[in-house]
Amino acid sequence: MVNCGVSGICGLCAQLMLEQLARQDYFVAGRATLDDPVSDNEKQRARGWLKIAASVADDFEGKAVQDRIALFERKLNNSMSQRDLANEYKVLRETLDSGLREQFIYRYPTNKIDVIRKWKEEWGSVLEAFPSAGDDIIAGVDLWALGHSTASVFHLGIIPLTQVRCFRLMVLADQVVSPARQAMCRLGC
Repeated sequence: MVNCGVSGICGLCAQLMLEQLARQDYFVAGRATLDDPVSDNEKQRARGWLKIAASVADDFEGKAVQDRIALFERKLNNSMSQRDLANEYKVLRETLDSGLREQFIYRYPTNKIDVIRKWKEEWGSVLEAFPSAGDDIIAGVDLWALGHSTASVFHLGIIPLTQVRCFRLMVLADQVVSPARQAMCRLGC
C-alpha cells in the first residue's frame, strides 16, 4: 500500500512545469537571457522540489527518477545557466511522467477511508499488547478496504495464533525469556 495522494503527484509535476515555463516566459520577454546564472536562492528552491520528487520516486520505486534527481543535484553544486535549470526541470518532469505511466494506483472507496486513517486508534489495545502485529493489522485492514473481506478475516485470524503462541512460550518458560526467544516472539514465531 502506498500512502500518497494523486493530487500531490500532479501538483509536483505541475510545479516542475511551471518552474520550466516561468523561465522561458521570463526570458522571452527580454528581461534577461537564458545564459544568466542561476542564483543561490533558485538553487535552494530547486533542492526543495527535488526532495519532494525523491519522496515520490521512493514510494513508486522510480529508479530512473532517483538517478535523474542525483544528476540534477550534482549540477546544482556547480554554476548553472537558466537554460540548464529549465531543461533539468523539464527532463525531471518527463522522467516522473514516464515512470508513473506503468504504475497502478488504487483509490479506496470513500466509506472505507476513515477506517484506514483510524486503524491505529481502532487497534490500539492490540498494538499495545502485541506491537509486532502492526504490519499484519494494517495489511488486514488494507485487504478489507480493497474489498477482500474474506482474505482480511483469514489474515487477521492468523495474528492471534502467532501472538498467542508467543505468549504461551513466555508463560511456559515461567522465567525471564531469553533474548533468542524474545526475538522469536517479535518475528511472530
